[in-house]
Amino acid sequence: MAAVHNLDSHQGGRILILWNKDTVDLEVKSSHAQVIHCLIQCKVTGQKLHCSMVYGLYSVRSRRELWDSIENYGENMTEPWLVMGDFNCVMSPEEKTGGNIPTNYELKDFNETVLGLGVEDIPYTGTFFTWSNSAVDNTIWSKLDRAMVNSAWYDQMPVTKADFQAPGPISDHSPCIVTIHRESNKGQTPFRFFNMWTKHEEFQNIVQEKWKFEGYGTDQFKLCKMLKGLKRPLKELNRAAFSHITARAERAAKEVEDLQIQLQADLENQGLKESIKQKKKTANFLMEAERQFLTQKAKCNYALHADKTNKFFHNIVKRRSKKNFIAAVYKENGQKTESEEEMINEFLNFYKDLLGTEEVCAPLDATVVESGPVLNEEEGQELIAEVTEVSTMILPQVHLRKPCYDFSFL
Repeated sequence: MAAVHNLDSHQGGRILILWNKDTVDLEVKSSHAQVIHCLIQCKVTGQKLHCSMVYGLYSVRSRRELWDSIENYGENMTEPWLVMGDFNCVMSPEEKTGGNIPTNYELKDFNETVLGLGVEDIPYTGTFFTWSNSAVDNTIWSKLDRAMVNSAWYDQMPVTKADFQAPGPISDHSPCIVTIHRESNKGQTPFRFFNMWTKHEEFQNIVQEKWKFEGYGTDQFKLCKMLKGLKRPLKELNRAAFSHITARAERAAKEVEDLQIQLQADLENQGLKESIKQKKKTANFLMEAERQFLTQKAKCNYALHADKTNKFFHNIVKRRSKKNFIAAVYKENGQKTESEEEMINEFLNFYKDLLGTEEVCAPLDATVVESGPVLNEEEGQELIAEVTEVSTMILPQVHLRKPCYDFSFL
């Protein structure tokens, strides 16, 4: 076991890092009063990553040295980088309950640092508030501890989770464990409709051709059948015209550039001019389709009219897709499990209990209903009349049997 601390930077020391020398190499890049920056390499996988261990001071002014140190270290960071620890401040008023409401002056520095570096919280389980003053009266709860990573981290270690456990008897902070998971099999991807399909010239024809139903059933049943009938032709349209949309858009833009260069050597070539016109139309169509695709996947409606597709969109898509990963759940007995099989069973059992169990019900006896009070023709018409704000109706007392539901699980 090896160790490093920051006693040289702060009286009494604030940070202690321990690691197993048999499995990990750790190199301290710089040490400060509130943070230790280090480079870690796993001896098993060879994976390298940067890690900044933080323990912030207690005032806004004193923490500015911390923000400067983090910004200087991560300004040109292109490798995986983890920033974690006790920052001694929150990022929004919602991350504190009790005591004084955080002011913009207190929140500003931390938020600007996070935004400027492009780091964000790792998806986490466990406690939301990671610290309390442990007071019986006027208890204050705050999210002071967090674990954040940059885009390069998700590129190389896409499935990462943090677990904030309940505070123990010694510290009033929640211990945090960051785990790097291997990507699991997500199973079959469900059908998703992409808005870019509607821009294709064949989209309307496909819908018109498949929007028909021959058979009997309720309107809802017919609608479901027609929508289901569209899935296969729309998948084929996507495969033929939109698969690998980013590569298609880049290739089309490159073809336009190549033709423009050729035209410089033959300015009066009408064939080249016509080709450029057509290629531009195709490239613009594909680039717009790519933008719609990435915007929809990233769910960035606020950026709908922003600049054309760039790295920002790709990073958001990547991050959001990895956040769908479920690292662990708490079972009905309160125990935590990370087993994929056990998690599947827990979800299935939850919804089975929620919906009930399948039971054979006796068929409805029509004579029981017919022998009781029934509505006359006029009252029946009132039931199906258009609903208005002022129309009221007094119905005779009708005794109905309790309905019996039959649930079948596919």
